[in-house]
Amino acid sequence: MERQRKLRLIATLLTLGVLVGLGGLAEWSVRYRESVRETVPGGATPGVFYLHNRTRFAFVRDHDYFRWIRINRLGFRGKETSIEKPDGVFRIIAVGASTTFDRGVTANELAWPSRLEVYLNELGGDQTFEVINAGVPGYTVLDNLIRLQTELTSLDPDLIILYHAHNDLFAAMQATPGGWTARPNEFIPPRLMDRWFGGSLLYSKVRGRLDLMANARALGSAAASPEQQPPFETRLDNGVEDFRSGVASFVSIAQVHGIPTLLPTVTTVDQSETEYWTRSFPSASPDEVALGYDAYNDVIRDVGASLGAAVVETDSFGVDGFEFYEEGDPIHFNDAGAEEWARQLAPAVLERIQGGALTAPPGSVPAAVGPR
Repeated sequence: MERQRKLRLIATLLTLGVLVGLGGLAEWSVRYRESVRETVPGGATPGVFYLHNRTRFAFVRDHDYFRWIRINRLGFRGKETSIEKPDGVFRIIAVGASTTFDRGVTANELAWPSRLEVYLNELGGDQTFEVINAGVPGYTVLDNLIRLQTELTSLDPDLIILYHAHNDLFAAMQATPGGWTARPNEFIPPRLMDRWFGGSLLYSKVRGRLDLMANARALGSAAASPEQQPPFETRLDNGVEDFRSGVASFVSIAQVHGIPTLLPTVTTVDQSETEYWTRSFPSASPDEVALGYDAYNDVIRDVGASLGAAVVETDSFGVDGFEFYEEGDPIHFNDAGAEEWARQLAPAVLERIQGGALTAPPGSVPAAVGPR
């Protein structure tokens, strides 16, 4: 019996060896053929393609994330709406990331886009306003540039409010040298466990916590080893140019579709509150963070001036104290912050609408020509 087991094992190993040898011979033959052939190989282009990481994720449509969040049938946070704009409605789309989605508020109707709709309808007289919350946590301006062209223009908006900078600045500050890579921004397929248990709230929360801990360790390691990162000035300069390109492209493409864009400058907790920023942004010092936000807000002003987009200065809103933000978080509004920011944004938006400052500039495609 023992001898038979050994013979079976030897036979199995010999079979595997033959198969591996034949496979190697076949691979060598194909490679040799491609190196000497004189005809174009046609559709066989191995190694040319890989799955790219844009846009990375989206919300499950028509879905309740329990009592905090409702995603409607079009994939936006808030009440139901239609692709076709109702007659007589001035439709605004608020585009951004988690600070537009408003992850820190306790209900859909308390997010600043929802509160902005309420205030505009209170102040706007006979005009009816609709504000769609198109924020997606984690998105940069590049993600929303893609989304503008693939999804948002079909909603026929009369105005887009583009509120961006946080994620773009964070990405720039976390940049590492990394070196050249053949597959930048490669999409990593979901883990098998994620696919199996993707519908489990328990699994999702545990997995999310573990990912946050891993990210925090990675950022802490980078902060503890600054020699592994490019100098702050290099990271900031590169980030500013990427942000300028993204915002300018977004505004320009919206204008081609006859859609004006309004650009609020970015609001945060007072950057002199170093404890908040040291804990939340370990890859740069609080002073560097302040310089970064100043530079990114300057980009917003410059793009607005050069392309004719309206800019709203939000420094005067006074939403820069601890009481307006999630505990320990310097950028995400709580209920009070979202309420106050919307309350002060509403008259600034209305002033520009009624003053005619939100028309697409000369040279853009008229609305009747585009897909609106």
